[in-house]
Amino acid sequence: MTTTVRDALIAGHTTNARAKGILVATLGLECEKQLTPWYARVPTDSNLADGPSRLKAERVLQLGACPCDVDVSQCWAALLAYAEKWGEEQATVQMRKKV
Repeated sequence: MTTTVRDALIAGHTTNARAKGILVATLGLECEKQLTPWYARVPTDSNLADGPSRLKAERVLQLGACPCDVDVSQCWAALLAYAEKWGEEQATVQMRKKV
């Protein structure tokens, strides 16, 4: 997760157009699934996802993780569909309700 997106998820707003699409889709999923996630920075040494996010999976493979293929374009399309479904205005209303 990039800093821009993480910061947008924590703050509930962003001026970055791409991060805003991810934010709107995430807020839509949170509301529909009644989720209350917690977003925070985790130091590299404590973060099992750090290696794989840098395409270095040795540590997690040693711990028993199994590699799998993910169609990122399909994931991105689903995320954008949520962003379009919810729209910025609806996501903003839901974010205000959470506060």
